[in-house]
Amino acid sequence: TSTPFSLRIAFNCTLWKPHDLQFQEALSHLTPVEQKRVKSFHFERDRKHALIGRLLILYACKKYFSFVPPDPSRPNPHPFSYYFGRTPQNRPIIVYTSNSSQLSGSVSDALSQLKDFDFNVSHHGDWVVCACEENCAVGCDLTKFETNFDGSESVDDFFESFQQCFTTPEWKTIELKTENSPKFETGKERDRLRLQNFHRHWGLKESYIKAVGIGLGMDLQSCQFTISEPLGLPSSSPKEYPKVVGHSTTTIEVHGKPETFWRFEEVLLDSEHFVATCLGPVAQCIPDLRKTFPSQKRKERNPTHNQIQETDYESVRPYDASRANFEVLDWLSLRREIV
Repeated sequence: TSTPFSLRIAFNCTLWKPHDLQFQEALSHLTPVEQKRVKSFHFERDRKHALIGRLLILYACKKYFSFVPPDPSRPNPHPFSYYFGRTPQNRPIIVYTSNSSQLSGSVSDALSQLKDFDFNVSHHGDWVVCACEENCAVGCDLTKFETNFDGSESVDDFFESFQQCFTTPEWKTIELKTENSPKFETGKERDRLRLQNFHRHWGLKESYIKAVGIGLGMDLQSCQFTISEPLGLPSSSPKEYPKVVGHSTTTIEVHGKPETFWRFEEVLLDSEHFVATCLGPVAQCIPDLRKTFPSQKRKERNPTHNQIQETDYESVRPYDASRANFEVLDWLSLRREIV
């Protein structure tokens, strides 16, 4: 069997300083609706994040499907089309349609051959990232190790606002109160690692929420992470990044039950930015998301195979550190693929 498609790409928006013509050329690759959305943001940073986020998705889909979403006003030589939509929970998805003019059989023949393919995008600070995966659901969350506490006087004050977001064992890890917690000579070093632990837990929870498609409103204490490998103090050498951390030692419990089919990848893009990527079975996504995947649509058409099978969980590939890290793109490499 072939290796399932997997892609991790990142773009540093702070380093990208496009002139007006270059920005307009980049914008031209989006649909009119998407262009309007990008232009609606007041700040340049937000416009760049929104634009690059969409272009990373186009880059990934071109790699996977070999073509970007076809222009509806032009002839489509492919047996199917796809476009980007959202679930009622506002989770980005791919929507497939058959191109009946290119089919020799039934209209659904082309779609019946499609594998499950998922993508997720996140941005924070300097970076925008995109994670894509075949045969499973994927969620990713990028977080910057912020040191400004929204007006709070200390890390303790900052944490006080988030007491209901983490379980007691998670807070012990965040606060460096476990037996394996590292010891530091200065309070500044200790606070820095506490903040790293906070953002790491936050990113892991967000990646899971995005993968299953729940959206806002989930009780964050219903999922609990166990982290056994600390990040440590960041290096000042940019040559060390991006680098994989965690190495599959991070696990999750949901409502007190270990979820052994879920995989978590953790990457430091640089000394200030952390990415958590979550891979899991499509069968465990919420119904509004689950029904958008081709494998589930086939089950709907064949009631005798509509029950969840053991193979539905085994489709998530084993952890592979060599595939967890992010490829950093610049504007030329990104543009080359989507043109």
